[in-house]
Amino acid sequence: MIAGAILFALISAVLYFSIRKGIGGIKIDKTAPALALSALFALGISLMATCILSGSEAAGMIFALIYLVAGTLLAAYLWHAGVMTRRIILVLAAESTLTGFVFLAPIMPLEFIGIINTITGATALSPAIIILCAVIVITLIVGRTFCGHICPVGSIQELAYAVPAKKIELASTRSMEMIRLAVLAATILAAVCLVDLMAYTGLYELFSLTVSAALVVAAALILLSVFVYRPVCRMICPFGALFSLMAGFSFLKLRRTETCVLCKKCETVCPAHAAGRDDTKRECYLCGRCTDACHVRGAIRYRH
Repeated sequence: MIAGAILFALISAVLYFSIRKGIGGIKIDKTAPALALSALFALGISLMATCILSGSEAAGMIFALIYLVAGTLLAAYLWHAGVMTRRIILVLAAESTLTGFVFLAPIMPLEFIGIINTITGATALSPAIIILCAVIVITLIVGRTFCGHICPVGSIQELAYAVPAKKIELASTRSMEMIRLAVLAATILAAVCLVDLMAYTGLYELFSLTVSAALVVAAALILLSVFVYRPVCRMICPFGALFSLMAGFSFLKLRRTETCVLCKKCETVCPAHAAGRDDTKRECYLCGRCTDACHVRGAIRYRH
């Protein structure tokens, strides 16, 4: 752990210098946001390096949980500081995707069965389950920051959708939410019967690089993500339903300010169709497309 802390400090210092100088195309002039961004990137890199060197599966879980909580809070701060850009979001998505392959846990939505088993008494309460539940509650404050930037499953879908291709725009987002609620209900019912429906998504096989029939399902879902925005998050993930409920009432979220000129560019580019003035933002994944497209400075801000 000491070696990991030293590595984190060294990587943070290097990244801070490069971010202040604009090396790599990311430049932040303000000290605190630059420190936060360098810490966020360094956190993932140092934890992955330490995990690989330790070779411990238990360490992988611990490092994943550290990245989960600290990464979510740092990303929320960067949004509040107004420095998040589409370029930063894609770099962060690449890092979070890699953490999925290195840590292997927790992989959403596969951890949902653990929560159900804890509730039914089939398994004992663990620190991992406590932290996962805490992140669900944190969503009430920071919105879907975890889903948008830290979750490896969400991150790999974000990268896939960034691939140039003809996109499929679904007319009704409500229908996707209804499908997700149905999947949630089926997952809970199956879990009570000791059947893990989420295992059939093949997402564990994907991130563990295990060849199996389930891997074909995961590959198909990622391929679908090239054309449809985050199909796992929006139609399959049980956590997505819970996060969506919390995010609808979150303290911090992207909001239009009094400088908005109603050009609706944000609504045009939003792949989740969650950028409307009166939208609850429960399906906002903080992809940054709206803020990048807005030509009026400060018209969209992450605030109360």
